[in-house]
Amino acid sequence: MLERGGAPGSPERCRRALALAALLLPFLGDAGGWPAAQAAEAETEAAVQPITADPGGAPADAAAPVSVTKLDLAALRAELAGLRCAVIELERREDGLLVVSGNAWDDGAAGDAEGDARGDAGDGAGARVRPILDRHAPGHPHSLSVAAIGAAFCEPLAVLADARAANLRRSPPLVIRTASGERSFKGGDRLRFEIEAPDFPAHVQVDFYGSDGNVVHLLPNPLETSGRMEAGSVRRLGDQTATGRHWSVGPPYGQELIVAVASGTPLFTAPRPEAEPIADYLPELRRALRAAGVEGESLSPVAAALFLVTAPP
Repeated sequence: MLERGGAPGSPERCRRALALAALLLPFLGDAGGWPAAQAAEAETEAAVQPITADPGGAPADAAAPVSVTKLDLAALRAELAGLRCAVIELERREDGLLVVSGNAWDDGAAGDAEGDARGDAGDGAGARVRPILDRHAPGHPHSLSVAAIGAAFCEPLAVLADARAANLRRSPPLVIRTASGERSFKGGDRLRFEIEAPDFPAHVQVDFYGSDGNVVHLLPNPLETSGRMEAGSVRRLGDQTATGRHWSVGPPYGQELIVAVASGTPLFTAPRPEAEPIADYLPELRRALRAAGVEGESLSPVAAALFLVTAPP
């Protein structure tokens, strides 16, 4: 969960915000976002030969050498981005190794409520990704590391699916990442984030989803009421200043999903509570995204997501 700091508000507002924040489980979300498809990736590339690693040095999940003729990274990236209830990142190293990592729901473990809440219900999360690799990169060397997530994150990701897909078409795309580059934090650690705006002037909404059923709005917030960013600009959240909110890790610990949404106009015309039930927020977010989308493709909302893991100190 987040322990918040910043300039004091009214006693009642602070009491209510702190009470709601104490309910939070995991925290906010994409990898610094989904990587943008490079211009070179839009074209079908000549395939590299599979790497033959020495004993003890073979990449995880490396495929056996087979005859390969083409590799379409753009198609691979697009299908990974569309995987239901998942945030998957793809990187192609200079040596040709495809590095696939992220988080996904293990739908084969549905019904294991205790394991589902911990996010370790089974190893089927990676199994959902392998057929996609087989279709688009058969025989290519790759490493695969996909952690299971709880089903509570599936509905927020479903609401944001179109916006996340639209982000792949932007250059540059919307990106959210931790300022340190780390994805794992311990109790008491400060949480700072960097947002890179997409290729249009945007209003950015940043939300923290917990598996306990609550969401905290990191931007806008009572101390930073505008999420306005110029195209391609960078903004930091969580620096300890007199005019901004800052956060640190506190119990309960576990998985945290952070989502950033960028739109041509603010998603909401009136400030939302700093913390509220996800069940109340998602219908409003869905309506706001649909309304923003009617302005045209050039200003359609885009979204990026990022998973973190927190643990006791």
